[in-house]
Amino acid sequence: MRVKVSWQKYTVATLFFFVSIGLTGCAPTPKKYQDTSELEKPPELGVVSSTTEQAATESSSDKTTQQANKGLGDVVKRTDDSHLLMILSFGEAWKQVEKAINLSGMEISDKNIQKGQYYVVFDPDLADNKNSDNIFTSFFISGKYNKARYLLTFTDTSEGTSMKAEFLEYAESRDSHQDGYADPTPADNGLAKFLQTLYTTLHDDLPLAQ
Repeated sequence: MRVKVSWQKYTVATLFFFVSIGLTGCAPTPKKYQDTSELEKPPELGVVSSTTEQAATESSSDKTTQQANKGLGDVVKRTDDSHLLMILSFGEAWKQVEKAINLSGMEISDKNIQKGQYYVVFDPDLADNKNSDNIFTSFFISGKYNKARYLLTFTDTSEGTSMKAEFLEYAESRDSHQDGYADPTPADNGLAKFLQTLYTTLHDDLPLAQ
């Protein structure tokens, strides 16, 4: 037996369905969902301005330039315990060494460019104290050497200018006590320290003209 369903029933059901959807969409939104001020906000990412980036780049570039404009580098070489070789003309080597002497805290007591000689007074203890960050270490290092006079002699060579360092004498006597006993003269006259200090200054620290 065939069951007949009235089309009116389908029409009423369909209409009821769409009306229900429409009413649901028009329902007011609960207040807690309308106010978003209390919702957690995502963190704000800092934006580096192009000006800041440019300043940082220029600062880094300046430091690199300053480092590049210091020291003769491989232009100066230590050939043995008493000689340096500079791949420079006599006049240029003479000028650069005088700068290095002054920068190293040494004192020029006399000089003669005709003979190619510098007479230099230097206390090797100063170099040790400068390289030590520990105040107690510096205290015990002090007095290891005596301030002394050294002679630097320049000679033209086929490779450049050779400089010889020699110990001349102690610039001051050892402390004397009331019993007439004087502190012993140090076994090390500081020549190696003197030459190494000059070499390091020339190679790494000497400001170069831009």
